[in-house]
Amino acid sequence: MKLGIVTLLAGGVLLGATGCSYMTAPAGSSREVTSNPTADCIDCQAAGTTAGTKTSEEVATIKTVFTAAIKEDLTYVSDSDYYKLWVENPEAVTDPENILKSFQADGVVLNLSPEQVPEEVKDQLVVGNHVKVELAGIPIMTMSLPPQLPGRSILQITLVDADQ
Repeated sequence: MKLGIVTLLAGGVLLGATGCSYMTAPAGSSREVTSNPTADCIDCQAAGTTAGTKTSEEVATIKTVFTAAIKEDLTYVSDSDYYKLWVENPEAVTDPENILKSFQADGVVLNLSPEQVPEEVKDQLVVGNHVKVELAGIPIMTMSLPPQLPGRSILQITLVDADQ
């Protein structure tokens, strides 16, 4: 019994210690970081990229910019205090890491903080309009369908046009 508990604890410590090996380097560090820790990553295959290493400066300078049609009107999620905007049919302005391939089938849900949604355009973020989205670095995203991006991965969202 004691041997089983000790084995479980030792395994947990080992897994916990190795789980930290893919953390991003601090800002200003030139240490290499793994942009994708597994060579057989499903997202990598979908995006047509391979796992590799980049310096933190390289990751910080990567910017993906795309335009997309709004699939669902902007929705406020009151219990979590954020806005949800589902966009589809993304078209790359710049996409150095081929991220948009992950969005082609179902689009992507943008989870935005209230500060990221200008008051003057809230009523115009509706089905049929288009937005321009600028992403920071290599954004984290859920593996759900559709994928979701957290607000901290989104630098800016701009209304491109408004159907009147």
